[in-house]
Amino acid sequence: MDESTGGPRPGDPDDPAVGTGGGDGGEAAMDAAADGERAGDADGGTEEFEGLDERVSWTVPGVPDEDGDEPAPEPEPEPEAAEDAPPKARSRAPLWAGAAALLLVAVAGGVWALGPSGSSCDGAPVQVAVGADPGIASTLRGVADRFNVEEHHVGTRCVRVTVTDVASADYVRRAPLRARYDVWVPESGLWLGPAREAGANRVPPLAPTLVGTPVVLAAPKAAGVDTGGTWKALLDGGLSRRSPDPAASMPGAVAMLALKQVAAGDVDAGLGRALGKGVPLAGLLGPDRGERPLLVTTEQAVLAYNEAHRPNPVEPTVPKEGTVLLDYPFAVTTADAARREGAQALLTALGTRPSRDALQAAGFRTPQGTFDAARAERFAVPAARPKTLAPPTRAALAAAFRAWR
Repeated sequence: MDESTGGPRPGDPDDPAVGTGGGDGGEAAMDAAADGERAGDADGGTEEFEGLDERVSWTVPGVPDEDGDEPAPEPEPEPEAAEDAPPKARSRAPLWAGAAALLLVAVAGGVWALGPSGSSCDGAPVQVAVGADPGIASTLRGVADRFNVEEHHVGTRCVRVTVTDVASADYVRRAPLRARYDVWVPESGLWLGPAREAGANRVPPLAPTLVGTPVVLAAPKAAGVDTGGTWKALLDGGLSRRSPDPAASMPGAVAMLALKQVAAGDVDAGLGRALGKGVPLAGLLGPDRGERPLLVTTEQAVLAYNEAHRPNPVEPTVPKEGTVLLDYPFAVTTADAARREGAQALLTALGTRPSRDALQAAGFRTPQGTFDAARAERFAVPAARPKTLAPPTRAALAAAFRAWR
C-alpha cells in the first residue's frame, strides 16, 4: 500500500500488477490512486545529455503555451525535502563511471551493499517501482529480475524492483499515474520538461542516460522503397506513410521537427492526415503486398524485429540530414530515502557489464550512440554515432507536439 496515496503501489501484495510484469493490467488501479504525488522534493542524481539544450523551456503536449487561450496547469506545491534524503548529485560522467563512484561512496559509508549476500534479508523489502516506456520496459524487467535475485541491500533490507510499462505521454498527463512510481524512464529526456510543466515538480530537469537509439525511417527490404536517405520521403504521396502521433510519441514529434528543419516550405497542416497512424513493424508486412510502406520508428525497434523475423527484414534508414537519439533517462522521483537508495543501487547495476550487454543485445546503442564492431556487424548498421539534428527550441518542440491538431 502506498503510504501517501492510499492506493496500491507496484510490488505491494494487493497490487494487481505485482511482480516484474507490466503492460495495461494496472491502468485501472493507477487511476484509482490519490490525486497528489508522494510528498517530498526528490531531485534525482542528474547527468547532462548530449544534444539536450539546457536553454530550452518546455510546453506540455496538448496544453497551449503562453500564446494560447488556456492557462497552464497549476503546478503541484513544492514539498519540503525529507531530512534524511541524500544530497543532489551533479555528475556529468558517463553512466557506468558515475555508477561506479556511487558504489564506492555508498559501500564506504555503509549505506547499501551489493549482493549476492551470505545473510538473509532483515525486515520488509524496500520496494522500488519503476515506470518505464514500453520501448525499454521489457529489457529493464530482465535486468530487474537478475537484480532481485542478487539481493541488493539498503542497510539490512533487500531491494525489490518492479518494472511496469508506462507510455511517456500518459505519465506526463496523469498525476495519479505518476504517484505510483519511484523512478521514471521515459523514451527521451525531451519529456522531462513537459512533465515538470504539467506539475510533476519531483521530476528532475536532467537525469542519467541509459541508452541511445536514433529515430529512423523503416521499410521492408523486399518492398524496394527508395527513401533517398532523407526525411522528405515522408512527403512522397506514392508511399504508404505511417508515423506515430507526435503528441503521444517522441518518434512522431522528431519526424515533425525534422521536416520543419529540412522541408519547411513543403509541410502543411494536412501532413498528419496524410501520414496516417503509426503501426507496429509487423503491420508493414500485411496481406497487401502491393503497398510501399514507410514507417517512422526507432532503430532499436527495427533491430529487435529483425532478430525475430530474419526471413523478412525491415531496413532502417537514418536520414542524411540527421536525427534525434532517444536516450531513455533514469529519473528518480521518490522522496523516500530508502527507495532513493534502492533506485541508486539499480542505477549502478544498470551500468555493469551484464546489464549493458543485455541492453545492447536488445538493439540499444550505448549512451554515446555507438555500437561495438561485433554488434554493429550482427545488426548490419554503422557502429558510429549517427548524425544528429540541432536541439529543438521550446517553440519548435511545442509546434511538433501540435502538428496534427
